[in-house]
Amino acid sequence: MAFTRAEQSLVDRLRTPAAVQSWLRSLPYNWEKDGETLRSFRGVVRLGTAHCLEAALAAAVILGQHG
Repeated sequence: MAFTRAEQSLVDRLRTPAAVQSWLRSLPYNWEKDGETLRSFRGVVRLGTAHCLEAALAAAVILGQHG
């Protein structure tokens, strides 16, 4: 599935591990108050929160696009 324009813009902007980490640290932590979650990159971007594993998966997607 192709990225949305917003997702692609984010990927294009976050070109280094440090930039990805900075973006992830800016997101509120997903405390899973309504039950366990395992959000994809798309879910993290859409909802704007992430827990540790969700952040790791999002980072992998972003950095994977830059080789």
